[in-house]
Amino acid sequence: MGINFAYGGSGVLSSLYPTYPNVTAQIQQLRYLVNNGVVSKKLIASSICVLVIAGNDYTVFLAKNPTNQVSVMF
Repeated sequence: MGINFAYGGSGVLSSLYPTYPNVTAQIQQLRYLVNNGVVSKKLIASSICVLVIAGNDYTVFLAKNPTNQVSVMF
């Protein structure tokens, strides 16, 4: 059994697609399911969480700040 809250194009910060939920919103979706008894706390206690962060946040930053010196650090 598993639950997937991933959205392609989302990020930790603002995303490439503003209508996609960021990581905070995805975590809130899980909390909602737990708080409303859809997913039991017992199941959560014996589960693992995989959080994968790709380059979307970097892409958005560089697209919005192409001449920013900080972009050299990425």
